[in-house]
Amino acid sequence: RRDEMVEDGDRLFQKRKFYQSIENYKNALKIKKSPRLYLKIYSGYNALKNKVLARAYVEDGLKNFPEDYYLNKIAAITNIRSRRYREALVYAERALERDQSDYTLYTYLGLCYFHRKNYDTALQQFEKSLKLNSDAVENYYYIGLIYDNKENYAQALKYYNVFFKLNPDTKNFKHREWITQRIRTLKIYMQKKK
Repeated sequence: RRDEMVEDGDRLFQKRKFYQSIENYKNALKIKKSPRLYLKIYSGYNALKNKVLARAYVEDGLKNFPEDYYLNKIAAITNIRSRRYREALVYAERALERDQSDYTLYTYLGLCYFHRKNYDTALQQFEKSLKLNSDAVENYYYIGLIYDNKENYAQALKYYNVFFKLNPDTKNFKHREWITQRIRTLKIYMQKKK
């Protein structure tokens, strides 16, 4: 019965009938709780763009399964999006205890430390992420910002350029105009410095 509810929920989710799929998952959750069901409910509410309920189900899932890797990872993401960096750090570190090979967790830690202005620790985390996945382009951008904040403009320029080289189609990047202008400014500054 429970498995059938989950399967029906999955079919409804595939058909983009998110409300109905969520109801099936909730009914299955009443029979027996599992981290997987909390994640499915999260995905349903996330698809509906209801961030409050999506986060609430992740938090409820963590009360029942505090060590679950995926729930902690999603909690880190939702807290970063809500600019709750201290909380996000806790969840990212907890997920990292389960899997140190996930480069995204180091990126999340880097983002948290960056936004808390702990640039040295952020730099270490972004570099760990890049060791695991050198194509994780967002890391190059943030490393460039860190060097820019530290007034190490040569390194900042280097990382901004790598970011653009690996991500030439930056149309969807919200800071595209700023970084393009910043690269021009830094190039002029470096020329004058010579």
